[in-house]
Amino acid sequence: MYQLSSSFLAILALSLVVAVPLSNFKFYDCQTITDRARVNNVDFNRYLGNWYELYRSRDFYFDHGCQCTTANYTLNGDKTIRVDNKCLRANKTVENIGRATIVGNASLSVQFIPPFGAPYDIVYVSDDYTYAAVLSCSNVPFFGGLNLWLLGRSPLAAYNVEQIDDVFQRLRSVGLGEQINDLVETNQTHCLRKDMPITGGYVAKDTYADDFHITNVT
Repeated sequence: MYQLSSSFLAILALSLVVAVPLSNFKFYDCQTITDRARVNNVDFNRYLGNWYELYRSRDFYFDHGCQCTTANYTLNGDKTIRVDNKCLRANKTVENIGRATIVGNASLSVQFIPPFGAPYDIVYVSDDYTYAAVLSCSNVPFFGGLNLWLLGRSPLAAYNVEQIDDVFQRLRSVGLGEQINDLVETNQTHCLRKDMPITGGYVAKDTYADDFHITNVT
């Protein structure tokens, strides 16, 4: 999630806000959408840790070309949350480090380049905190939109159809059916560490690699 180059983002933000007509963007009533969809409460201590991106919105620009995408959340000393996003793009590791601030019972504001913050609203989390769904709604030109992610503690193959359908049914019930139809599956296969034995075909839990590669991708 949010895989971008800091210098690219800073330059592009300034140029696009000036150059791109606002009429080209679709605007959303983000307050209404997120208030309706967001869960009532999240235990952020349980939410911390490593997540695999299972699905993402098709049009989310900064994830284009990414596979093996993960997000790792750890607590900073000042009680903010360190956000470590990684993916493979063109067989190279892309990593972005950000900081998230808790701004509500189930909401974060995520910053990669201060003072710009992206909304992060949790719209589903399983009772055992093994899979979740996140919504980000913003009307900032180019960088905004209505984006949805489905995350899991393991790659998609670890979940059965009923579990995923349960998430989708809940999201449809709060008006996110269009966003579900726009989801694409994130390729999480063959994301292996070069120096680690294979554990069930994937990197072992909580040992996400800094140095990993793609093998035999079809």
